[in-house]
Amino acid sequence: MPKKSRKGIKIGQAPALSRRTWAEWIKFIGRECGARIAVILSEALTLKRKDISLNGEIPKIIISGETAGGRKSPGEVYVRKKHIAWLRSLIKSGYMVTRRRRHKHGKGKNKTIDIEDTYYMPEDGFLFVSRDKAKRDHLHYNAVYAHIRKQAPRFLEHLKKQG
Repeated sequence: MPKKSRKGIKIGQAPALSRRTWAEWIKFIGRECGARIAVILSEALTLKRKDISLNGEIPKIIISGETAGGRKSPGEVYVRKKHIAWLRSLIKSGYMVTRRRRHKHGKGKNKTIDIEDTYYMPEDGFLFVSRDKAKRDHLHYNAVYAHIRKQAPRFLEHLKKQG
């Protein structure tokens, strides 16, 4: 039986998206929330740069289990060949998206400007660091969930406009 939250809404696993819809969702989040959140959607919150091993015989990401999120399923996650090139470019040159933001000096009816946003992977420590005075060193999933929850209805509107 599905659990109920405090507000009485049933909580369960979100429906799976097709490959095309998932790719569109990642692009949409990149445009709306920025490059950092788009990369986070791959559930890499508690990873460190040293956990990614692409130069070995078998490319893999090592889930150490040091943090609460990694304790659920520690071990090695093997990287597919089609993802290796993307990960190498992410490490080398970062992930760049063009965001459209509202701004008082923007152009057009909606007063928008385009900003290039780039996420660079840090040399050491967690890939996604939390704020200065946070309890955890890495970004917590609740912070990411707030972004996702806010953007989901807008994404549905975006899909309806596309047809």
